[in-house]
Amino acid sequence: AGAGEGYRAALRDNAQDEDARYALGLVLRLQEDMAGASEQYRAVLKADPNFADVHFSMGLVQRNQRDLPASEGSFRTVLRLDPRRGRAQTELDVVLADPEYGRGAAGG
Repeated sequence: AGAGEGYRAALRDNAQDEDARYALGLVLRLQEDMAGASEQYRAVLKADPNFADVHFSMGLVQRNQRDLPASEGSFRTVLRLDPRRGRAQTELDVVLADPEYGRGAAGG
């Protein structure tokens, strides 16, 4: 059984188990399956658009996939939902400072 098999089993039993879906997304991201992680995160956000942890994880995936505008949006959403989430600000700063993005740390 793979690292995410328990979460897959939980989802077979209850496809609405957003915690299991989020956890499976985390496992897939750690296994560098960014497309799979993104799919799980999108499903969670469809059910719960205010799940800040999922927006944060989605921002990491999007940055890994070099979708910097989407990553910026995800981290900004985290900060809107939870302004005290300092790590989201740090990750947002990393995105904004990326020379390929060209927005600069001052952002928009």
